[in-house]
Amino acid sequence: MPLHALHETLSSEHAGLRKRLRDLLELRDAAALAAELGALAALLASHFAGEEAEGGLFATLASSLPEATVAQLRADHREIEATLAEVVALVSRPGATVPVPVVHALVATVAEHERRENTLFQEHLERDVGSGD
Repeated sequence: MPLHALHETLSSEHAGLRKRLRDLLELRDAAALAAELGALAALLASHFAGEEAEGGLFATLASSLPEATVAQLRADHREIEATLAEVVALVSRPGATVPVPVVHALVATVAEHERRENTLFQEHLERDVGSGD
């Protein structure tokens, strides 16, 4: 995928994810939160698959970053998916309440991961443009 198209796709997807994450912070009903987290899990699975696919973000970054850095981003994806599944299970129990600190921690983890991806991609773009000078 051309860099500009990848940038536009990631920017759009990340903006949509940020909105969903902000919306999660407002939910105080466990059943509604479970439903929203389930939808978020599906959305993130698709988003992560795109980033990890041939021609996706990680393949692009792998051309200019150490493999360990890209491997850590993949590991972050697995950790986010596992944490999300744990929170869904927690709030899906009968009589569950919304674990506000847990939801805030999940949102912060995803936001930090997105920030790292954006920073790494921006640095890649700057190197790519700079190498053409």
